Parts: sequence; C-alpha cells; structure tokens
Amino acid sequence: MSDGFVEVYDTITGLKQRVPAHFVDDPILGRNIQKTPSQRALEGQLGQAPTEASTVAEIRSFADEAEIDVSGLRKHADLLGAVQAVVGTDPLPEPATPGVDVELGGGPSTDVDTPIGDTPSPDGTEPSDNSAADAGQE
Repeated sequence: MSDGFVEVYDTITGLKQRVPAHFVDDPILGRNIQKTPSQRALEGQLGQAPTEASTVAEIRSFADEAEIDVSGLRKHADLLGAVQAVVGTDPLPEPATPGVDVELGGGPSTDVDTPIGDTPSPDGTEPSDNSAADAGQE
C-alpha cells in the first residue's frame, strides 16, 4: 500500500496510528513516533518475515530486530505466533474510498445567488412580493 502514509506508534503512549510518511523524518513531528515493526517489515527493512520453515534462531533474530518481546517463549509455534501477531501480512486495510477521508452529507442548499427574501418558507409556500403587508404592517 503506497498512499503516502505509514503506520507508526507513539513512543510515549504506545498507540498505533497512520501518519504522512514525511512525519517520521521531521525533527518536530517525528520526535515521539517510530515506524511499527509491521511497517518496517512491509518496507523490507527487516528482511524476510519468519515462516513455518524458519528455525527458532531465525525467529528470535527477527523478533529482536523488530523489537518484539518473545522472552519466556521457547516453542517454535509460540515464537512464530508472537511474531506474526505483531507483523502480520497487511497491518491496515485499504481505505474504502481512496483519497476521501470524510464524505459530506447532503444538507440544505446554500445557494449564494438566491436573495434572502426570495427563499421559500419552511412550509413550502412561495414567498410573496410584499413581505411587509404579509407581516401586518402597512
């Protein structure tokens, strides 16, 4: 997925989020964020992710490089499961509508060419030409 955004985590809160890629290298915007292991794996920075064919040593090496805590795990299946739970294959789904963050709902028309006195009343009747006479003023 190359939409200009990357998956990062906040180093203070640990919360995961997507930000524009240039935030990571910015000295201000990127000071408290790091790319997630899954993002680094997707970019090929961590090498090939472990598979069922990987040895325990290979899985541990990948986990250390990706900063994945596997302390206390000894079995191949447990180690592989821990790494795959963090890295996965695609950390975030594709957006439903590319390029659209929020769809605006259809609200009342705000036609700027219509003079205020010419707008229809809420009950659907047409406005009259003599609004002062309608209000009881003569």
